[in-house]
Amino acid sequence: MLFGNKEAVDAETFWRGREEEIGSPVLEKTLGRIVQDSNTAPLWGLVYTTAHAVYFQTFKSENWVSMLFAGGKNSRTQDKIIEISRDQIKTFAVRELKGGLFGLFRRPPQVELTWVSAETDAEETLLFEMDGKPQALVDSFNSAAN
Repeated sequence: MLFGNKEAVDAETFWRGREEEIGSPVLEKTLGRIVQDSNTAPLWGLVYTTAHAVYFQTFKSENWVSMLFAGGKNSRTQDKIIEISRDQIKTFAVRELKGGLFGLFRRPPQVELTWVSAETDAEETLLFEMDGKPQALVDSFNSAAN
């Protein structure tokens, strides 16, 4: 069971379960957050790729930090998986950010994901900041097309 599971699941079991549900091996994975929505708390989740899609998966979280950002209301966190298939994607690239003093205090690079929505035919964009190596995640997906 993917959501609603209160028991701890080790990472290997979790990813093996995701691969079985998706039907494809996970190429790369990292923790990331959506950064374009400046009026709300950051939305953290897992960003991962297969040869066929890019995924962003969030988990419901009720803690004091999410309650603080939500102003005492229910948190905006939820169990959700966003799947964007390769044929919908227009851009999946790392954008280096300028700034910082001699390379210090530099913001992490952002990953831009732009696609055409299958439901609305409109172009949509997400900007992520990621832990780890965002270029490896992007390269895993882009090289799987070849």
